[in-house]
Amino acid sequence: MRHAVRCCIWCWVITATLCVAAGAATLGDTFVVRVYYTSGEDIQRLVTRYDVHEFNDHDERCLLLTASTGTLARLRAEGWQVMIDTNRSLEFIPPRDVFRRPPPASVRPHEFYGNYKTAQEIVAHLHALTAAYAHIATLVKYGEAFCKSTGGAVTPGGQTQEVHDLLALRITATNTPGSKPVFFLMAAIHAREITTPELALRFAHWLLEGYNTDADATWLVNEQETWIVPLVNPEGHWIVSLGTQPPYNGNPFTQRKNAHQDRCTAWPPGDWAQYGIDLNRNHSFLWGTTGISTAPCDLVYCGLAPASEPEVAQLQQLITNLFPDQRGPLITDPAPSNTTGILISLHSYGRYVLWPWGHTSAPAPNQAGLRAIGLKLARYNRYRAGQSSTMLYSTSGDSTDWAYGELGIPAFTFEVGTSFMPAYSAIDSDQWPTNKGALVYAAKIARAPYVLVNGPDALHVELSPTPSNIVVVQAVIDERGSGSNLVAGAEWALEPFHHAAVETYSMHAADGAFDSVYEPVVGYLDSAALEGPYTMIYVRGRDALGNWGPMSAVFAGEIPEPAVGLACLLGLLTFCQRRFDRAHDLFTLRPGQRAEARN
Repeated sequence: MRHAVRCCIWCWVITATLCVAAGAATLGDTFVVRVYYTSGEDIQRLVTRYDVHEFNDHDERCLLLTASTGTLARLRAEGWQVMIDTNRSLEFIPPRDVFRRPPPASVRPHEFYGNYKTAQEIVAHLHALTAAYAHIATLVKYGEAFCKSTGGAVTPGGQTQEVHDLLALRITATNTPGSKPVFFLMAAIHAREITTPELALRFAHWLLEGYNTDADATWLVNEQETWIVPLVNPEGHWIVSLGTQPPYNGNPFTQRKNAHQDRCTAWPPGDWAQYGIDLNRNHSFLWGTTGISTAPCDLVYCGLAPASEPEVAQLQQLITNLFPDQRGPLITDPAPSNTTGILISLHSYGRYVLWPWGHTSAPAPNQAGLRAIGLKLARYNRYRAGQSSTMLYSTSGDSTDWAYGELGIPAFTFEVGTSFMPAYSAIDSDQWPTNKGALVYAAKIARAPYVLVNGPDALHVELSPTPSNIVVVQAVIDERGSGSNLVAGAEWALEPFHHAAVETYSMHAADGAFDSVYEPVVGYLDSAALEGPYTMIYVRGRDALGNWGPMSAVFAGEIPEPAVGLACLLGLLTFCQRRFDRAHDLFTLRPGQRAEARN
C-alpha cells in the first residue's frame, strides 16, 4: 500500500513538473509576475525601477509587473518574493507564434493585433467622423508630437518614425448659443494601452450617431461641449504597432512612453528599459516629486523639466483654454461648489476609478466632492474606487493631479479592463458596455459636477399616451448612489432646466408618497404642447435635502401608439415594478464586489 502511495505521489510530482514546464514554454520569455511588498517604500522602489502595472492587491500586498527572464532573475537577486502569474501572462502577451506568421493577403496593410486601429487609422477615422457630422463635429489640431515638432526621427532599430499632429475632436451643436460646460475625455497617454482610444471613439460615435435619435445624446450635444482626444501619444502608439510589422512580425511592442530619444536608445522597448518620456509623469503640477525616475531609460522617466514634451505642454494649453481656473493658489484651497467642467483620462488596466491626489496620501481640498463623483461613476461601471495614491501608488506629474490642482475641475482616471492588450472583441463585449453609463453620467453633470452629484438620477424616462390628449411622463428617481436621502420630488419641462425662465411641472410619486430612496414618478402633459417628434421632455429629481440631480430626456416621437381602457391602466400600474427590476439589475453589485476598496 505504501509503495502504491509513493508511486502516486511521484506520478503527481512528475505530472505537475511537466505542466509547469509546458506552461513556461507557452509563455516564452516575458511574464506577468506578482511581487510582494511589506511597506509603501517597497512600492515606490518597484514603481520607479520596474514596469509596474496599474494594479495593487491590498489584501495580498502585491503588485503586478512585466518581467523578462532577465528581470525575473534581477528581482529575485534583489530579494523580492516573486511569483509568475500564468493566467495574466497569457492574457498580457499571447504565444509569439500568433504574430510570427506572415499576415494573410486579406489583412489590411497596417493591421495589428486583430482589429485595433493604428495611429494613421485613428487619424483617418477622426477625419471621416468630422466629414460625416460636420454640423456638430470639428477636428482641432492643438499641436505636434515630439518627432514631428523636431523634424522627424529614426528608431534605434533603424525604422523611420511615423510622425503625427496632436488632434482633438470637438462635439457640439453650433446653432445653440451661449457658453457651454465642457466634458473632456482623453485616452492613450500611455501608448501600449491600446483599448483606450477605441473606447474614446465609441463615446464619440454614441454622441454623433445619437444626435436627433437619442434624447440624452442630443441634449448633451446641444447644451454642452465634449472634447475627445483619443490619442494623446500618437507616436508612441505607432511604436506599439511596429512590433507586429516587418521585420519584427511579433507581438505589439510594450512602449509606454513617447518617442523622444532623450539619452536612451534601448531597443526594442522592454519591461526594464525603453526610450522616451512617460507623459503621465511630465505634467507641470508638482512635477518630479514622487513616483518618478530621473533615469532616461526607466519606464516612469519624467523628463528634464515640467511639461518638457509637446504632447503634454500643448495638451495643458488646450485644456487651460477650455476651463477657467477655479481653484486658489494654495495647495489647500478648494474649488468652489459651482465649479464647471469635468475630465476623465482613460488608462488600462485594473478596473479602477481614481481621483486626486496622486502625489500624496493626504486628501484633496475637494475630497468630499471628488469621492462622491468617483463612487457614483464606479456605481455605473462597477469598478473599485478610491484616491489614486492609496488605491495604487504615489505618482506626480500626472494628468488628473494637474487638471484638478491647476484648474479645480474634478478629474478622474479610469483603469479599464483586465489587461493592456486584450482581444479586440473585449471592447464591445466588456469595456464599452461597462463604461458607457459612467461616461454618460460624467457628461451629464459637467455643468456643475460638485453640485449635481449630490442629487438623485432620473432614469428610464418614457412617455405613454392615453385615449385623451394627455401624455403620461414616467421616470424613476434614484437616490441610492447620491447620498441615500429620501427622494422628495421630481419635475419635467419642455426645455433644459438651466435655461432662463424655464417653465417646470411637478411630477408625483407613482405609489402616492415620496417615502423612498427609489421612486417611480409620473407627470402629465397636454399633447398639444408638443411641436413635433423632436420635441424633448426633460426630467430631474430632488432629494429631501433639496439637491437636484442631473436631467435626462426623451423625444416626443417616442410615444407609442395609444393604449385604450384597461390596457392603459395596467400599463401604468406595472410601471413601478418594471422600473424597479431594471434599475435593480443595473445597480446591484456582483457578489463579493465593493463600491470602494480599502485604502
